[in-house]
Amino acid sequence: MTWQILICPPKNEDEWHHKKCLCGQCNDYGIKNNPLCLVECNGFYSTVVDWKRFAMETTMSKVEHPLKKLTFVYKETNNEKSIEYFKPKLQKKFQHNFVSRWQNKQFKAFMVSFPKNTVFLLWILL
Repeated sequence: MTWQILICPPKNEDEWHHKKCLCGQCNDYGIKNNPLCLVECNGFYSTVVDWKRFAMETTMSKVEHPLKKLTFVYKETNNEKSIEYFKPKLQKKFQHNFVSRWQNKQFKAFMVSFPKNTVFLLWILL
């Protein structure tokens, strides 16, 4: 299954998906409307799952000052909690995949428009 299955198809002859759907504001499609399969519904949520994620944790420094740092945290929850954690992350993945595909297509079109033996400088300000 690809991420495009969970969002609205492009309208008419449009090449790209609608922005509302990519941002999770569509009522017709999206992660929130994705039904669980029967295996997930029949006792699936009572199963305990071990999974990992990054989280900001507070630790104490050598001089006893609290520090916040990003650490790899191990979780042990039921499947429902892990699915609820990942649903908003999947919506961000939709947006990321869409933008990366669009940028790749734009860059290729940009490169084709230059004659051979042309040098260009791409300046990015962060």
